[in-house]
Amino acid sequence: MKGKEASKVWIADRAKEVLKSNPVMGAKKLKDQLEQQFPIKLSYNKVWEGRQRALVGLHGTWEDSFKMLWHFKAELEATCPGSIVEIHCKKKKDGRVYFSRMFVSIKACVDGFLTGCRPYLGVDSTHLTGKYNGQLAAATAIDGHNWMYPVAYGIFYKETKADWTWFLMQLKRSIGTPHGLTIHTDACKGLETAVHKVFQDKVEHRECFRHLMQNFRKHFEGDVLKYMWPCAWACTAKRHKWLWDKIVENCPDAVPYLEAEHKQIWSRAKFSGECKVDYVNNNISECFNSWIRETKGLPVDAFMDTIRGMIMEKIAIRQHIAERLEGPILPSVINELKMKSRNLKYTIKASGGLKAEVSGLTKDNYPWRHAVDLDMKTCSCGQWQISGKPCTH
Repeated sequence: MKGKEASKVWIADRAKEVLKSNPVMGAKKLKDQLEQQFPIKLSYNKVWEGRQRALVGLHGTWEDSFKMLWHFKAELEATCPGSIVEIHCKKKKDGRVYFSRMFVSIKACVDGFLTGCRPYLGVDSTHLTGKYNGQLAAATAIDGHNWMYPVAYGIFYKETKADWTWFLMQLKRSIGTPHGLTIHTDACKGLETAVHKVFQDKVEHRECFRHLMQNFRKHFEGDVLKYMWPCAWACTAKRHKWLWDKIVENCPDAVPYLEAEHKQIWSRAKFSGECKVDYVNNNISECFNSWIRETKGLPVDAFMDTIRGMIMEKIAIRQHIAERLEGPILPSVINELKMKSRNLKYTIKASGGLKAEVSGLTKDNYPWRHAVDLDMKTCSCGQWQISGKPCTH
């Protein structure tokens, strides 16, 4: 055996022992660990190749991994009844059948979403980094602590209208259409079209404003930019209109562009307030993509099962935390309200019952006032209705 080949085999043998306990460890971290364990200097490329060999030894070949997906489907459906695992294949002209796409929703995740989460889902995909190209798609919710809560995931080849439609059809089959369901996406045209096709007008479809601004800056510059983010954050129709007029005044061409290219909801003033989530960015999907980043180079069967295991562990940790909670309001919400209520210098004029007029001054000493109704849980600033949590007023 030649020197280069021998070194790869040596690295693969050592890497296999490491990857047994941590299969998602990347080549860089593996390189650092082997160099700490053994008094040698390794090249990144050799460690990467050795890691690939070790993964084949642990999980089999990439071609075999696709065949193992049916075993994964059978085991998950048997051990977690009610879970939905769909595998879609295509048939070539010569009669051969090959893998096309896959969808997974674990019953426990769906039950938790429908029972304990607000009806809000971030939907997005991220590139796979293994031997075969593809996309990992996911629908991610948020729990009461505003922590990421995975609901469903799947893989397909490209972000096409057909693939997104298929994924969303399986998602709708899993969760139905809960009252107030809000779906947050980026500016992917295939996904936007699929959301409308599958859920029609029964969901509130928001567009990630950060992605919108990335596209907007390619076409426009100048003073109009300083009004865009405040317009997205505006919680009332009056505030939104004032800022929209400023956008029109500074850049008239921006309006037809936004109306043509970014038709989904991106300002809080347009949110219905049903789901009680005031996010203008689809950050929760980015959190999921970051969370599973190290798994994206695994063979597909190990990849899908590793994510399942990560979800299982996360639910167990959350359950342990929940068992120690006391009272009807989550500690994170109480802490947020305490922070909001510090050093407030407001004037309150009672209006009978639980209604009042709250007034004060801005940082620039401009006067403001808002009508608050504690019984109806509303404030004329609009923040309470959108987020579900009391504003400072």
